[in-house]
Amino acid sequence: MEAASAAALRGHLVTLYEECNHLGGQFYTASLPPSKQEIAQYLRYMDNQMRRAGVEVVLGEHLTAEKAIEGKPDVLVVSTGGRPMIPDMPGVDQQNVVKAPDVLMGKVIVGQRVLVAGGGLVGCETALFLFEQGKEVTIVEMLPELAGDLLVVPREALMRRLGDSRITVLSCATIVEFTKNGVIIERGGRREAVEDMDTVVLALGVISVNDLADSAAKTITEVHIVGDAQQPGKAMEAITAGAMIGRQI
Repeated sequence: MEAASAAALRGHLVTLYEECNHLGGQFYTASLPPSKQEIAQYLRYMDNQMRRAGVEVVLGEHLTAEKAIEGKPDVLVVSTGGRPMIPDMPGVDQQNVVKAPDVLMGKVIVGQRVLVAGGGLVGCETALFLFEQGKEVTIVEMLPELAGDLLVVPREALMRRLGDSRITVLSCATIVEFTKNGVIIERGGRREAVEDMDTVVLALGVISVNDLADSAAKTITEVHIVGDAQQPGKAMEAITAGAMIGRQI
């Protein structure tokens, strides 16, 4: 959205394709947990900025390499983000194992007792989202501390909210297997079962999705990859990259 807006303001004719029926990608998903209304406000602001700049927005349409090439663009900016990382572990394909974005968007049904695999920002926000729905939540994190990917001030605020909740945290714990009613973890050199869980939610990070760039680059001369499509990172890094590309092309 930032790349499209910046490029359009400089006089380029810009078309933005989004395969979902809403804009924002992972930023949209991030706006769904409690106390994240400011993100939703930012997305509305960016939507208005794009349309005022003259960006043509096409929702609900997956842009293939063939379709992109057919349009004969001078430049293609690929900001296709990332997909949730699914570990290659026994039991991960069971029906009780779901992905955090699907939980936040209401695409899956979550049971009463929930285990969140991953204690980064997404995992913590998802845990709080479920706790406020009355769920019994446990977070499993392989590192000693939660939300280590956050800056100091927002992390302190998040830790206060977690501290005020009744969410159970198992740190320094590595998941080695998913079972029908929970997971098997390893910590302190010993394995133990975390059982009686109705649902396991994966919040283990993302993997870049940039297949479009590889296919289209064979025909389109100038192709740029920005955001998580290039390398998973923070929102501000992705927005800055989009702004820079929009000003350079």
